[in-house]
Amino acid sequence: MLMLFATVALVHLVALMSPGPDFFFVSQTAASRSRKEAMMGVLGITLGIVVWAGVALMGLHLILEKMAWLHQIIMVGGGLYLLWMGWQLMCSARQRHK
Repeated sequence: MLMLFATVALVHLVALMSPGPDFFFVSQTAASRSRKEAMMGVLGITLGIVVWAGVALMGLHLILEKMAWLHQIIMVGGGLYLLWMGWQLMCSARQRHK
């Protein structure tokens, strides 16, 4: 059991050290915009992590098991949000080419 825990801990440590999308977002924002905007991005990422950690601690899995309809609402809402973000990205790209 201890060996399994050590293996999972090592894999988790390596994953934490590898740069992810948050790192690239903050780096790109800091390089192309201002430090203030990069710090606002860091604040947004941190708030998102805090919300998800809180939800996880409150037992989101148990809630979603009891209310399957809530899971569907979250999935559809997330999909709509991604579509909206994609639309905003396409609109901003078109404005740059004009």
